[in-house]
Amino acid sequence: MFIERKNDLSQKEVAAYAGTTQSAISRIETMNTNPSYKVLYKLSEAVGGNLYLTPMGDMSITVPFGMQDKIKTIADSKGISVRTLLLQLIKKEISENYTAELDVQSLSDLDFSKYSDFETLPKCYESLYELCA
Repeated sequence: MFIERKNDLSQKEVAAYAGTTQSAISRIETMNTNPSYKVLYKLSEAVGGNLYLTPMGDMSITVPFGMQDKIKTIADSKGISVRTLLLQLIKKEISENYTAELDVQSLSDLDFSKYSDFETLPKCYESLYELCA
């Protein structure tokens, strides 16, 4: 299990931290069970991590740890949420560099619900780095 390897913990230690049994951890590790959200949350707390469930899989954005405080500061200074700031960066990147490929005239024409696999995230990270520099 990645949690054990990352933290040098045995299944027994993870179980003790999470308030469950070693056999339960083994079943989770071998995918022989579908743990509840509550169990997953307890496991993440037990090893000092966070639990994030994202509905969009590869379309979720993870802001690199070293940039998180800066992004929060920028969002706060603009009086907007981090989510709104990130969406603005993505929309700006698409409108400046991908409108022809997406067959739209302007940013206001962008309907993000239509596009599920555009290749803009690497460029958005570049914009994010520039913003944080």
